[in-house]
Amino acid sequence: MISAGSNDSLFLHSDGSVWGTGSVAGYSPGATSPVRALQLPNVVAVAARFFGGADFALLADGTLWGSGIGRLVDGTAQVLLQPQRVPGLSGIKAISVNDHVLALKEDGTVWAWGKNEHGQLGDGTMTDRYVPAQVTGLTNVTRIAASSGSSLALSSDGTVWVWGYTCCGAAGNGLVPANDLDPEMHHLVPAQVHGLDQVVGIAAGGVHHMALQADGTVWTWGAGNSGQNGMGNLDSY
Repeated sequence: MISAGSNDSLFLHSDGSVWGTGSVAGYSPGATSPVRALQLPNVVAVAARFFGGADFALLADGTLWGSGIGRLVDGTAQVLLQPQRVPGLSGIKAISVNDHVLALKEDGTVWAWGKNEHGQLGDGTMTDRYVPAQVTGLTNVTRIAASSGSSLALSSDGTVWVWGYTCCGAAGNGLVPANDLDPEMHHLVPAQVHGLDQVVGIAAGGVHHMALQADGTVWTWGAGNSGQNGMGNLDSY
């Protein structure tokens, strides 16, 4: 497994060890060749930091550990050079990191913490939170994806749910918010993306999102100003 952050990269070896390049904890200005990082046993997944955040490692026992900015890991103001366990979380099977952290539990619930200026934590507020809290109204989730300011979840029934910053049609409900004062710009709790079912994979971009359906087709919605929707134009959908 590999993970690319804003200023570092993580590599999970088959023996469960983690290696990194760039601004991994303890290396300044950065490691130019792979060094041992997040020195923990039995790592099964990694997520690299974004925008000065934290690197995370998921262990086989379902616990989550991180190093970097402490408030994203253990809620402290310290810079953590050695990984510390995220308190209060167990039974984790997947993680996704951006300016906030999403953790998917084995029971299908999603937990979130970090930045929340757009409602990306899905707790009904726009208040930053540095203690994991359950995302409102989501059950039976199988996949998660965090982007800058928004979040996606895939349910076991093949439906997709989105919350947070939904500029340019990123809510997938056919509406394109006029400006930041438009209530449609910020979804504070998860809302279902219209017209999608039998989805098996998701990806969250900055202000556009993607879904892979069981028939092998790819669907996209949101901002298209750089052609990222692949529709042959620069339109938003």
